[in-house]
Amino acid sequence: MKTLNIRPHHLLCLHVASDDIRDYYSRRFMENMKRISEIIRENPETMIKLVRQADDICMACPNNDNGVCVMKPWMDEFVKRLDEKVLHIAGLKSGQVLMAKEAFASVDSKINADKIPEVCSGCIWLEKGCAEDYRSGVIS
Repeated sequence: MKTLNIRPHHLLCLHVASDDIRDYYSRRFMENMKRISEIIRENPETMIKLVRQADDICMACPNNDNGVCVMKPWMDEFVKRLDEKVLHIAGLKSGQVLMAKEAFASVDSKINADKIPEVCSGCIWLEKGCAEDYRSGVIS
């Protein structure tokens, strides 16, 4: 099985990928995110590489322009800072390759639903209630 490239902040997003976010993305993007979520759920030993650029999820995003997030003028820098924050809090490193279950365990042990508003401050998904959705989680 292929190693998945995953942005660190997507370890949070995969918990709450929902149709509510479709307004900001597209059916293709959401189906891709759901597909990646299912791959990981069905095989938590899937290898992932933590990357600080467009990843396998971003590849289907309508806001991805040659690896740069163009949703809003400031968004690319915002997601890079979010990636750095998640790496730092979870004690992970960019370029690290590990099993998905290990990556999620590292993130989940340091970032719970109560921390989501602080960690993800400024993210459009917060407006859609992702902190509440995070409690039930897609992947655990």
